[in-house]
Amino acid sequence: PRRGGAGKKAAALALVALICMVGAVLVLEPDLLAGLLSPSAPNVPDTTPPTIAGVYPSNGSTSTGLSGVSVSYYDDRGVNLSTVRMSIDGSWVALTTLTATLAGCAAPTSYGTHTAYVYLQDTSGNPAEASWTFTTSSLLQSAVDAMLEQLNAERRAVGLSEVRLVGPIASSYRTGDMAANGYFNHYDLSGYLPTYYYTLLGGQYAMEENIGYIYTPSLVPGKIPNYSASLVSDMVHDDAASAWGHRDSLLDPTNNLVDISASWTGSRLFVALHMIKSWVDWAKPPTLEGGTFSCSGNLTMSGSTLDSVYIYRSVPSEHDDMTYSPILEILRGEGSYSMGDLIAGVIPYPYYYEGIEEIRPSEWSIDGASFSIAFKFDATEGPAIYTVMAYATNTLGVAHPYDPERCADIVPVMEYSILVE
Repeated sequence: PRRGGAGKKAAALALVALICMVGAVLVLEPDLLAGLLSPSAPNVPDTTPPTIAGVYPSNGSTSTGLSGVSVSYYDDRGVNLSTVRMSIDGSWVALTTLTATLAGCAAPTSYGTHTAYVYLQDTSGNPAEASWTFTTSSLLQSAVDAMLEQLNAERRAVGLSEVRLVGPIASSYRTGDMAANGYFNHYDLSGYLPTYYYTLLGGQYAMEENIGYIYTPSLVPGKIPNYSASLVSDMVHDDAASAWGHRDSLLDPTNNLVDISASWTGSRLFVALHMIKSWVDWAKPPTLEGGTFSCSGNLTMSGSTLDSVYIYRSVPSEHDDMTYSPILEILRGEGSYSMGDLIAGVIPYPYYYEGIEEIRPSEWSIDGASFSIAFKFDATEGPAIYTVMAYATNTLGVAHPYDPERCADIVPVMEYSILVE
């Protein structure tokens, strides 16, 4: 991944992450997003039950460190939320999430195979239910631990601070989606950015995705931790084919957290390391409400101040074309990803940007490390994934060991990606 930024007079460079190809326990986590149907004609009796669109973790999958168990659903006339119930291993559980399209509960704390169940009705009383099983695996935890140990060993070797494991946020979803749908790419089969899922699943900072893949006709489960650690090592020491993008991300001193996961089948192993720049103590996390984007907080990098806010646009249909690789036996697409085209910058009057549109904020307060911003978000460029990125001055005082210009002056501290259809 390569990431760059500019000041108030120049365009910012978007994050670019490069894929590691090496050449192989199963986490299948399908799309959590529910579709919407057109409203039924008025005065027509409703006899159609709600549709269960997807479950997480997926049926038969193996996971570890789950953030929760969830189910997505939809109904053309609406779901009666008071009827939604979930159980784990035969016991009713409290819902931690309940919206018009999604319900969720806390993940089980024990390893082993679990059975989940959901029941709900639409507003006409038509019922729907689903049950599925999934396994929480200590083997997968061993793989995550092995990757974290290898990553921090590589960072210590060049004099950098270790990163702390968080999550899972979006890494588990990303590896599970690739394993379930037979592709290896930063963009998914719909052409969506990984940062879209990072935002959707609760990410609040700036994130860089690094993914790796191994194919072997017969994957030995007991070797998965070693395979996973070797992928991390290769990302640092054998990354020329990816222009050393993985190395530069994994060894970036401005990354201080990491979200790690792995998914596998009988012949394929997928790993993801989401390197995160956590440099904000949020008073109000980034939010889009009523067409207005807003956030406020305090920068935790000593002496840093908010520098700039930019908006990027990525069109999914331009990134959903994948072809089958007979060598890797997987669908492959582009070898890197970016936030898309830089289309606008947020700046108060009388300041201007060169070559891009200015968005005048309704609130723009910067007082040392403290900041608060708000502006009207308009998707004037048309349907796409839009990403709001905030940059702050880099006062860490530690240069990248291989790319001293990387984030040398300013560092991204927030990415917020949304899909506008």
